[in-house]
Amino acid sequence: MKKDIYDLDSTSGENRPNNCFQARISKVIIHMIYISMFIFACVLLCLKNNSQRMYGYVFVFLLFILGGFRDISIGADTSWYYYNWYFTDFDPKTWNHYTPFEPGFNILIVFIKRYFSNSYYFFYSFVFFVTYLLFILYAKLNRLNVILFFSLIYISSNWAQSINIMRQYLGLSFAILALLVLDGKSKTRILIYELLIFAISFSVHSSIMILSVFPLFMQKKVLDFLTTRTLFIILILSVLISVWGNNIVISFLPYFEGLFGNRSDTYLGYYIENGLGERQVGYL
Repeated sequence: MKKDIYDLDSTSGENRPNNCFQARISKVIIHMIYISMFIFACVLLCLKNNSQRMYGYVFVFLLFILGGFRDISIGADTSWYYYNWYFTDFDPKTWNHYTPFEPGFNILIVFIKRYFSNSYYFFYSFVFFVTYLLFILYAKLNRLNVILFFSLIYISSNWAQSINIMRQYLGLSFAILALLVLDGKSKTRILIYELLIFAISFSVHSSIMILSVFPLFMQKKVLDFLTTRTLFIILILSVLISVWGNNIVISFLPYFEGLFGNRSDTYLGYYIENGLGERQVGYL
């Protein structure tokens, strides 16, 4: 098979910054772009409808361009995925060469390589665009303001993370559409929702299974408890724990080793050794 322009097994360093100075300059530029767009997103939330629409579409367009046509060096997982992508074909024995992928994602790789393009650029751009087109579809079906929706996604760092952890956000975009099935009352709809979440978790990313508990939050007693004040208190506590409770959380992590397999143990070991705030994603 013809090699993609980026062969990560190569040690030549081609197509990468050739010295520390260039690498630092590149990182500074990326951070400047990220901060500028963060400020832009904050301003959008304060503008009136007419101005918001005019500048908002420019903002959304920039998010699509920067995310969809990013370099392979942007986002650690973008380059790591290449190892799997390069070797994957119709033979399941070629799957998961570097790291375990869910079967549905492997099938997506094979399908794109066979019927669309053998370029890795095309693949990760395709995943990015599909992810956010599904988010837009969800916003439109719920009559949400797409510009505000994207601004909040960006401000909350979800856009940057989606560049890195591609499978998780692709699965999340499908799971969010599955929420449309729920109405809070019908047991049949809840069952359909749970089956959809299971299918997405099995085929795209196993972390989506956590959303199987979402119907609990639509029950009347839970809704009565989760007032605006309660949610605000939970948010404040979460921030305080993330800032000052790092060591406390880490002290409990060893108890979970061996429960969820080798992959989970790898991440647990990393966080136990380096702390919860050391792993960076996306443009950060």
